[in-house]
Amino acid sequence: MYFIREKIARARGSCCLTEPKQTVVALVPKDNNGFSSTPTPTLYSFIPTNKGATLTLTLRDPQGTEVYRQERPAPTEVGIIGWPVEHVSLKNGVDYQWQLTLTCTNSTTAVKTISWFRLMPLSPSQQRRIVQAKDVADAFAMAGYWYDTLDQLAKQRLTESQNAQLQQKWQALLQSPAVQLANEANQPLVPLPPQP
Repeated sequence: MYFIREKIARARGSCCLTEPKQTVVALVPKDNNGFSSTPTPTLYSFIPTNKGATLTLTLRDPQGTEVYRQERPAPTEVGIIGWPVEHVSLKNGVDYQWQLTLTCTNSTTAVKTISWFRLMPLSPSQQRRIVQAKDVADAFAMAGYWYDTLDQLAKQRLTESQNAQLQQKWQALLQSPAVQLANEANQPLVPLPPQP
C-alpha cells in the first residue's frame, strides 16, 4: 500500500489566508498509516487563520469512488479541528482516502491535505485491555490505533483544558519521531462550526 502525507497549496487570484505560508495539515503519522477502530472516526486537522472560507471533507474508497462529502464554514481563528465522520457505511479492512479542502469565499482553492485511514475493529483481547485501562489513550496507542489515540487525547484536553500533563502528552505524541508535527503540537483545539 502506498502512503504519503500530502500537503497541497494552491493560490489562484486573491487568497483568504491571513498567513499565506500556512496550510491545512492533517494530524496523521508521518507514514500516514493510521488505524481507526470505529466506523465513525474523528479526523483532526490544523486550519490556518483565514478571512472567510469553506471546509470540504471527502472520503474515497480504494477505487477512487467518493463515499462521503460534507461542507462546513471554516473557523476563522487558527487551530486544530476535529471532524466526526458520520452517516456513512465504511467497510472493515479498507483504506479510505480523506481530503480536507479549504476554499475561500471567492471560490479560489487556498489549501488542501490528503491522508488515509484504515477501519480495523479491535480484537476481543484489545477491547478488554482498553475497557480495563486506566488511560484509554495509552491503551489505544499501545494497540496501534492512531485515530482513536488522538481523539481520546483531544476529548480529554477539551474537558480538562488547564491540565498541563495532558498538554505535554499531546505535544509528545505530535512531536514523536513517527509523527513529526512539531509546528502543530502547540496549536489550540477550536470548535468545528456546524453545518449551515
